[in-house]
Amino acid sequence: MRWLIVIALVATGCTRASAPRARLAGEIASLTGVGGIVASASLTGVSGDFKKAVIGFSVLTLVGMVTYAVGELTDPSADDPALEHQRWARELTRQAARDARAGKCADVRQLEPRVRGYDAEVHDLVFMRDPEIARCLAE
Repeated sequence: MRWLIVIALVATGCTRASAPRARLAGEIASLTGVGGIVASASLTGVSGDFKKAVIGFSVLTLVGMVTYAVGELTDPSADDPALEHQRWARELTRQAARDARAGKCADVRQLEPRVRGYDAEVHDLVFMRDPEIARCLAE
């Protein structure tokens, strides 16, 4: 029952920002669980508690698999290139805004075609409407 609560918390607490960490934690837990199952099964003649260990490592593997799956399903950018392009366009726009405020207009001019190439909407509605960026592009 406790493990169901843990799985429910993991499933509801995963955000897009934490999805890569959830996938990594899920991978590590799953691989550790499988390794533990193999090690426990190989020690059957040494200890009588191997069945408890196999069950424990099986639960760890299950939790790891669910955590990985939740992380994978939470981060749609891994499957949708358009969302990834939009994210890059927004990040480059933030960089251009910082550069414009620092007076690095040559850098802003180099970023402009890249932002347009990644996402035309972000270019037209965000990049070009920033007053400092527009000032740099007008120079």
